[in-house]
Amino acid sequence: DASNWRAGDLVLTREINPGRIGRWIERAQVKGGYAKEDARWTHAALYLGDRLTVCEATFSLWPPSHGIVQTALWDYCGDSAIRIRRPLAIDSAEAAWLLAIMALTQMRKDYDFGYVLRLASIAFSGKGFWTAGTRSVLSPSALICSTLYADAFARQTGRTLGEQNNGICTPAFLSQSDKFEDKNIGWLPILA
Repeated sequence: DASNWRAGDLVLTREINPGRIGRWIERAQVKGGYAKEDARWTHAALYLGDRLTVCEATFSLWPPSHGIVQTALWDYCGDSAIRIRRPLAIDSAEAAWLLAIMALTQMRKDYDFGYVLRLASIAFSGKGFWTAGTRSVLSPSALICSTLYADAFARQTGRTLGEQNNGICTPAFLSQSDKFEDKNIGWLPILA
């Protein structure tokens, strides 16, 4: 039941039975320094306010595809746990819609596999994401799921979300951030 959700809300997901990639993302986030309860969230998307869709950066191995796309919420029902978080800095419906529009302007940009490899390198080096001198540089033409949200937020509000950890933004960071409040998720009955 998305009736109490608002455009611009953060949608965090994790597979109920994670596959190899989900387990790898969780492990990398733990190695990077996040608590397991936050590291279990392996994907982020931005709710578009229509009770139907999210904007997300994603990739698929088969069929091969990747980039910023609009996806049905139904794709996450059944196989994924879902957490909805509302950014505290977005205080009106108009600002929330503008946040959603900022994400949509990134449609068809590429998924940044290089950024994922840099995050893995940092996480598995034993340094962790908070080590002094650790720096993450995003390509202006490519994003990953969590940075799509952070980018839209920064362009809408003029504020960053990841300044406490060297600018690195992961789903675990968005899970633990005090710049959001959790929203309840209700489930609609299936009527025959």
